[in-house]
Amino acid sequence: MKKRRLSASAAVLNDKIYVAGGNNCNGFLNSVEVYNPDTDQWTFVAPMHSGRSNFSCVAFHGCLYALGGDDETSDELSAEKYDPAKDTWTMIAGMNFYADYCNAEVIDDTIFVIGGGCKGEADFCVKCYNDKEDKWYLAADMNVCRYAPSTCVIKNLPNASDYAYKQKDKLMEERRKKTSNWENQ
Repeated sequence: MKKRRLSASAAVLNDKIYVAGGNNCNGFLNSVEVYNPDTDQWTFVAPMHSGRSNFSCVAFHGCLYALGGDDETSDELSAEKYDPAKDTWTMIAGMNFYADYCNAEVIDDTIFVIGGGCKGEADFCVKCYNDKEDKWYLAADMNVCRYAPSTCVIKNLPNASDYAYKQKDKLMEERRKKTSNWENQ
């Protein structure tokens, strides 16, 4: 790559690798580079609106989405998308939750943001983005909190229920009690 990056995010879009943001020890980066395997070269594309690190990029509907992360002023960064045909970034609905050190995946034509948290506190939440409404929603909580997760999508897994946590209801009730106790302090 042309720029040194720490805590950047990457995704594949149109058979090219995009690497966005991060930190270069001198500050947060908004620059974005794309690797074209056909030419074996890295080039810059339009920069993001916000310099960010510890965020997640995901390809969705022909665009690259930069979701969450942090910078020198906030742990609750906005979200934005890149259109490679126009070489422009557009702001999308704000992520009304903390989402640094999260990961994003696309399932059933929806972007899901998994885990993360704020200031080292792990998160149980899974959030999803409806691009037709330009709105974020809370999806089902995970059974166990996750911080800085790595995720992938496995299509057509025949025995998915074998991987579901059998004691989820009990675990979620315990979590609700802990949260309630914490809020009442």
